[in-house]
Amino acid sequence: MKAPLFARLLIHLAAPPNRRDDAVGDLEEAHRHRRRHSPAGAWVRSHLDAIAIAAAFLFQRVASSRPVQPGRAAFSSASSSLMSTSDLRHAVRLLVHQPLMALTAVVALTVGIGLTTVGFATMEAMLFSTLPFENGERWLQMQPVTTLERRSTTLTPDSYARLAAADGLTHLGAATSNREGVTLSDGRTEELLAAEVTPSSFAHMSAAPLAGRLLLPADAQPGQPKVALLSERYRARIDSAAVAVNSIITIGTTPYTIVGILPESFGFPTSPDVWLPLDEGFLTGTRGLDSDARLFGIRSADVSLPALHTRLAALSTQLQPSRGTDAVTVDVTGFTDMGRMATDLSTVITLVVMAILLVIAANVGNLVLARSFARSREFALRAALGASRSRLVTQVATEVLLLGLVSAALGILVARAALRQFNTMDELPFWVDFTGGPVTAAMVAVATILATLVAGAWPALRATRHDLLSGLQASDGRSSDVRFGRVAGVMVVVQVAVSVMMLHGAFVVAQGFRDFTNVDFDLPANVLTTGMGVNAVRPQPDGTRLAPLTAQDVEDAAAGLPGVIAAGVATALPRHSPPARPIEIEGRSVTTGMQAPSAEVSPSYLAALDTRAVAGRLLTAADGRPGATPVALVNEPFVARYLEGGQAIGRRFRVITDDQPGPWMEVVGVVPDLGLSVADPTRAAGFYTPLRPDTNIVYLALRVNGNPMAYAEPLRRALRERDPEVVPYRAQLLEDVASEDISFFVGFSAALLGLGGVTLVLALVGVYSMMSLIVSRRTQDIGIRMALGASADQIIRTIAGRAALQVLIGGALGAVLAVLSLNARSVLVSRLGDGGSWTLPIVLVLLIAAALVATWVPIRRALRVRPQDSLRAQ
Repeated sequence: MKAPLFARLLIHLAAPPNRRDDAVGDLEEAHRHRRRHSPAGAWVRSHLDAIAIAAAFLFQRVASSRPVQPGRAAFSSASSSLMSTSDLRHAVRLLVHQPLMALTAVVALTVGIGLTTVGFATMEAMLFSTLPFENGERWLQMQPVTTLERRSTTLTPDSYARLAAADGLTHLGAATSNREGVTLSDGRTEELLAAEVTPSSFAHMSAAPLAGRLLLPADAQPGQPKVALLSERYRARIDSAAVAVNSIITIGTTPYTIVGILPESFGFPTSPDVWLPLDEGFLTGTRGLDSDARLFGIRSADVSLPALHTRLAALSTQLQPSRGTDAVTVDVTGFTDMGRMATDLSTVITLVVMAILLVIAANVGNLVLARSFARSREFALRAALGASRSRLVTQVATEVLLLGLVSAALGILVARAALRQFNTMDELPFWVDFTGGPVTAAMVAVATILATLVAGAWPALRATRHDLLSGLQASDGRSSDVRFGRVAGVMVVVQVAVSVMMLHGAFVVAQGFRDFTNVDFDLPANVLTTGMGVNAVRPQPDGTRLAPLTAQDVEDAAAGLPGVIAAGVATALPRHSPPARPIEIEGRSVTTGMQAPSAEVSPSYLAALDTRAVAGRLLTAADGRPGATPVALVNEPFVARYLEGGQAIGRRFRVITDDQPGPWMEVVGVVPDLGLSVADPTRAAGFYTPLRPDTNIVYLALRVNGNPMAYAEPLRRALRERDPEVVPYRAQLLEDVASEDISFFVGFSAALLGLGGVTLVLALVGVYSMMSLIVSRRTQDIGIRMALGASADQIIRTIAGRAALQVLIGGALGAVLAVLSLNARSVLVSRLGDGGSWTLPIVLVLLIAAALVATWVPIRRALRVRPQDSLRAQ
């Protein structure tokens, strides 16, 4: 059994020709032995071995490319061999004797490699996923579009038949997905995601039912009994043993017989709860295809995707759109292709995580550099005994390589734990797997080698680039001509800036979380909420049209339930944070910069929230009638911010839409703050207007006696009596509205706080390393200055001046980045505040305090230098 391909390739690329066969042979022998005990463990350990061996060869190649100091003969080839047992033992001893340095480096590299693994796995999931079927890479998305405008269109029935017979395609199918209401055999009503799929497509999928059978082409024939497949995931969610093969469920108004149960792992095309047969008449030209249907196909094994494009382009002259006379073509992409945005996002993620890893590695390199300079005397002694520069570089690189391997193992474990959580996210395509595969493994291996090169080989080369014998001329083994380096200083500045930005962002998000959870809006606890679509006209099979469900119908159905105190609908619930719109206040000279969120509400909505007017009145049914004077309710923050806390009733304002002012609205009442904008207090000033009749989506608030969740099932039944196809969305308590936002705030602030803290620690480690190096290299200079009468303040300024400058520059740059990053709030679903005026100063004070702690130990050591000891060292 050969070693894994990537492991062998890595060694083949890194090893010199005279060592290549031996290295690969040793790896394969070890791999065969390990496979007897654990194939998976053998795969992992062989890759780790390959990384270590390749890194060692690369270190030797880099080190041997630098000239050896004049007068120094190289060791024999045996003494200069890489990764010898003595090198490893020596490296382990040094790391054990310096646990703080080793622990700091491991933690830093673990964070870097862990982030890199997550980034690479995300990139692989977005760009390289395939359907988990046999020949899943050959499945395609197919979309007819107009040639000139690139507008989606449908085809005539005979055009679909020609496309199904196209050369290069082995199968053509279609699918639709919709949320539907379902009535179970025990009378319960639920909602589910239903997918209609061409039955013949199931023969090309790796779908094995847990019970029953798959859909067959005959199931889609007109007049055949209505049948369905059910997902085991959905059956477990509704906790119903009665839902089994041959049981009946009613979707909308149509009863279906369940003929099969599919496993949780199967989710084509969009992880539906139930699969229904889609009429395949379009494949033979006997009927058309609905506009919401999604075409898919399977290309032949001997036809590449570019070749298929060419063949379909030639076929396009025979295709006709179902409407109009525009020329059409068929766009073809991989079924799992997420488009250009996924490519761009993956590129950004890859560049960002690699940049973070390199910054972390460079800072660890600063730490290794400071320690390497402190070992100048040891290096000089070894050089005097005949050690070549490559041998010295290899020794330092071996130490960092050990740290890198430990960090890689820990980072991958942490990343896999995080990626498993990614896989539990809702509404992901079923084929997406964030756990990573060969692409992730290869890129993580390359990133680990690169990180260890930066953190190990670079400082080792710098520490040994001077004449090592000069280190023996002073009893302390130090040469004062070695400098810390500009790159090291830049890394300190960058990490200070990034840490300030991330810590500031963490505090801003944490404050948003605090506002979400701690602000009391005096809302009742006995309120049930749900959302649904209204005013949708649905054609029926007999050609008639079902009268659309209106917002008033929803209110009436809810208010008629026994035990309901009040029911009302609105376009946004408390904590939904609707977008703010520009407004203009009549009589105010300031006409720019005023924005306020708003919601359209029915007259009974505020009663459902048990809200009374603070001043004036609430909305009535007459306010929403055609021709009525436009009116609005404003909340108390609106009065305080835009009306200067004065009289509000009778004032007028209007909304600016696309630079066009709307009608003036008269304020008829003032209500308390009901949470139109929670996480951003600057957007708390809002208003309410009468609900428009043509609104498409509404949220229902239902104040009841007793447990609100007990009304969820009766409410669904009442709504389905009015419209069997209505699908209420997520019945939940009013206090649980925007619970996803709260989870986001918790996770995002924790991630930013963790990354900011780690980055700050690394920056301070860089400061400490630089200060320690300066003190260790300038001991003689400090002693002479103190002997000549220099004060402690002068010594501190001499030593800490550069570190203070770097911290100040990094802090100033970080403050600018923190302010600029606030503009990124607009991409979030929930609006965040700016953190307040004190957030950034607090972060900077914490930075300065941490920097003082990092510099105090080296400064104290410098102040303890006695002039006589320094002079005696001459």
